[in-house]
Order: sequence, then C-alpha cells, then structure tokens
Amino acid sequence: MDHPVSESCLERFAFGRSTPAENRSLVFHLLKGCSFCSRKLVTLMRPEVSPAAYDLVFARVEGSVADTWSALRREDFNIAMAEAR
Repeated sequence: MDHPVSESCLERFAFGRSTPAENRSLVFHLLKGCSFCSRKLVTLMRPEVSPAAYDLVFARVEGSVADTWSALRREDFNIAMAEAR
C-alpha cells in the first residue's frame, strides 16, 4: 500500500506553499499519528545552521556583555567620585 501523503506534499507544507485543502488533509493525517511524516517534516523544517554562525552570535553576545560591564564600572566609578567630593 502506498503512503497517503507524498513527499512533495510534505515539502510544500514545510515551506508554506501547500493549499488549504492540502493543509487540512496533512494535519488530519499527522493527528492520526504518522511518525514517518512527522519525522520528515521535522527534518524539512529544521534550519541548516553552520557551526560558524554560532561563533558569530557568541562573539556578539560577549562583546555586548563586555560593553555593558564597562559601562556599569564607569557608572560605579563616577558615583564613587561624586560621593567622595
């Protein structure tokens, strides 16, 4: 017996190109518990992210934290100087 949902239908659904009728049919199919289609959709919908992309994000976060820390230290210094006067 052939599977009731084609891979092209899963691809259209994953990329937002399926028709409303296909959407209803596929969602009904998934609600019945088809693990094959669920796994295939997860694979199709999971973005491919290069490990180098994480390095860029972490570098930006580290820079932001360092800038904030420096600003807080300057503010503490300025408050201490004002109180010392």
